[in-house]
Amino acid sequence: MLQSCFSKIYFSTILVVVCTILISCKDEKPESKPIKLSLNPYIEFNPALSYQIVYDKDGNQYNSIKIGDQTWMAENLRVTHYRNGDIIPELTSDSAWKNASSGGQCGYKGASFASKTHSDSVTIMKYGRYYNGYVLNDKRGIAPLGYKIPSEDDFKVLINYVSTHIGKSGTIAKSLSGISDWKLLITNGLQNETNNNNIGFTALPSGMRYGDGTFDGMGNSAFWWTSTEKSSSSYWAESIYYNESDVVKLIQDLRSGLTIRCVSAY
Repeated sequence: MLQSCFSKIYFSTILVVVCTILISCKDEKPESKPIKLSLNPYIEFNPALSYQIVYDKDGNQYNSIKIGDQTWMAENLRVTHYRNGDIIPELTSDSAWKNASSGGQCGYKGASFASKTHSDSVTIMKYGRYYNGYVLNDKRGIAPLGYKIPSEDDFKVLINYVSTHIGKSGTIAKSLSGISDWKLLITNGLQNETNNNNIGFTALPSGMRYGDGTFDGMGNSAFWWTSTEKSSSSYWAESIYYNESDVVKLIQDLRSGLTIRCVSAY
């Protein structure tokens, strides 16, 4: 009889614990609330700053901005030809993307669905194209004349400038980020426009394409290739996330599809 009562008490205790856990999980508030996306089909640059104009091989026009001793493009690359005129193949299917062994590019698949507000063409205009890592060491080059794909050291110079002139850790992501298109309210203050885009870099949440061909991250993250090789099959990349205060350095496989933000070669 005593054992039977103990079993009932033990079982009831388990039910109470389980119910408590379920109720607790159900009542947890999300880390970040959705925000209304920008309906503006154009990039919202900092109107207080002076931008210059850059053209790529296709004739696409970009804004560029001087930040310290560097001049950066204020938009992601969207060129479809190498500098010698050769086409950079557009790899739309998942199989073509993951099986590629040379340079390829694409737009964000289903961009109109992903952003809910932008057509695919507008998304390419705002967020740029996605390039696999095989374009990085291609001698034909894809950066506009006078520009280059930034190295890891180039990004370090940029980040150090922001840290020294704008603020320490906690404001770097805000200073680099644009003021529109982020789907989530940034918990570290990225959507607090006090410091957003105050140096004109205008980072937008373009997401990425994985090595298997799938897409993710539009609206809450940005990724850029660097020209710094990590291994025979990977390169360093730089990224911004909605829930991180600083720029995050990553290792990316050559099959990954990231955007490219060029810096002046001089």
